[in-house]
Amino acid sequence: MGCIGIEFSGPKHCEIKHIAVSPSCRGEGIGSEMIDFIKDKYTLLVIAAETDKML
Repeated sequence: MGCIGIEFSGPKHCEIKHIAVSPSCRGEGIGSEMIDFIKDKYTLLVIAAETDKML
């Protein structure tokens, strides 16, 4: 359904390196659920992500 990859940049900080959700499952909140899971599992204060500009 989806996958997420993160890199820790400090004790309570991480950066999302990649996140993907299967096209057939998009719009169901899976991406948000993955981010919430990471936030709660590691008790993070900061989650950063670089985004691509969509054309």
